[in-house]
Amino acid sequence: MSYDIDLVIERIKSFHEKPLPPEERWYGVGAVFRRLADLPDDFPLRLQINHGPYIEDGPLAFYDNSPLPVLVCRKSLEGFHSRRPGKIAFSCGTAQVWYRRMNDIQLAEDAAGTLAFPCHSTHHIEAVFDHSAYAKHLLELPDHLQPVTVCMYWIDILSGYHQHYIDMGIPVVSAGHMADPLFLSNFYGNLRRHRYTTGNEMGTHAILSIEMGIPYFHSGSLPYYEDRTGGDPDFTTQYNHDYQGSRPMAWKFLGLLPKVDSCLEITDELKSFVSYLHGADEALDRIALRRFIVEAYLMATPAARIALNDVWGDRQLQSRLGLASSGSEDSVPATVLPGQAH
Repeated sequence: MSYDIDLVIERIKSFHEKPLPPEERWYGVGAVFRRLADLPDDFPLRLQINHGPYIEDGPLAFYDNSPLPVLVCRKSLEGFHSRRPGKIAFSCGTAQVWYRRMNDIQLAEDAAGTLAFPCHSTHHIEAVFDHSAYAKHLLELPDHLQPVTVCMYWIDILSGYHQHYIDMGIPVVSAGHMADPLFLSNFYGNLRRHRYTTGNEMGTHAILSIEMGIPYFHSGSLPYYEDRTGGDPDFTTQYNHDYQGSRPMAWKFLGLLPKVDSCLEITDELKSFVSYLHGADEALDRIALRRFIVEAYLMATPAARIALNDVWGDRQLQSRLGLASSGSEDSVPATVLPGQAH
């Protein structure tokens, strides 16, 4: 069945015309953690979630500026997001990796060619580079990496940047709008059909490709970023990434990646580093995850806690919600959020 980018664009536009939903519905990540925690599909998530594997070990203002609890992708990030009084973080691995593993998504038998991810813009920041020049660069890759397909982010499609690649004869696909519940299905549906991936900026795509066993190589001119709205505290008006000086983890990652003119393989060292970044190979206590999610909801919704207490009583509430890891309903220990004192 052929891929119809025009239908994909129409679906993107249909989501873009609606108000952006709550954060837990971005990229379909909330549904993944409901499933991991064995919670109903419609259980409210009153927390923040890392949208993907974060490369650097450090804080992000996006999370620090909110009082909501946050699910982070690895344990090394918990401390950075537990500094604010009352702010609590819990590590649970990367949603995309859990999605792939839970659905047993593997490389297609007829996988071929390279899937390229041009650096993408956001609501606030525009990734600036010559798309036509990048398209030409992709067409000049060695024969064993051909054919090349480009996976475009929805914001850049709405800006018309995908047309540069189509004009050069390069097929374009997309995972769709960030609010589309099919985002992860679309992403991995595109990814699994290719033997290699590439991009001109470090990002989630590289980590998720390698985790799946698909070699990623870095190529093309780096973009620079323009803050179009003044709405992103992590960026100034114009920002150029300095890997070596300001992004030590990205610099290490870059050094471990294979080069386009070398053997494109995933070394054990690279695989181990990617495992560290996505965090899904760290031990995960699903009961603790459920406890964190439910308690986050009850903290944000006092009326819900009062109503449930009226139905079940304080001593049975936690057990009824699956928060107690041991003991009977008559001897349920006090439940606390990870990071809080008993």
